[in-house]
Amino acid sequence: MSLGKAIKLARIQCGVSQKDLASRTGIPIWTLSKIETGRTVRIRPDNLRVITEVLGTSTDALMAQVGGREVDSSQKELERRISDLDERLKILDEDGLAKIASYIEFLIVEQRRAPVTARATPPSDTAPTR
Repeated sequence: MSLGKAIKLARIQCGVSQKDLASRTGIPIWTLSKIETGRTVRIRPDNLRVITEVLGTSTDALMAQVGGREVDSSQKELERRISDLDERLKILDEDGLAKIASYIEFLIVEQRRAPVTARATPPSDTAPTR
């Protein structure tokens, strides 16, 4: 796994959007996108430090994933879902992507408000009903 992918997984597991992470770290969103997608492999040490602080992890924890340590099944499932969503999002136009981004932000806010015991389990891989 790449460092960028490890950062993306940590960000998603924390329920933080790229926009949120950019705001909280001072790193431009396009830079974060390049890091997460592997379009840049050189990450400034100060950027990596602030990313790990905001995500509540450590450089060592991220590097352990990069170093080939076996990823647990929940992380593998999350990675599979991200990949699946990425493929589905490629067919949307800008308006559709904006709507998805708004809805994700709404869900994050709602999840933060709900007590941990009351959070619903994410839906299985079923097609949405219209």
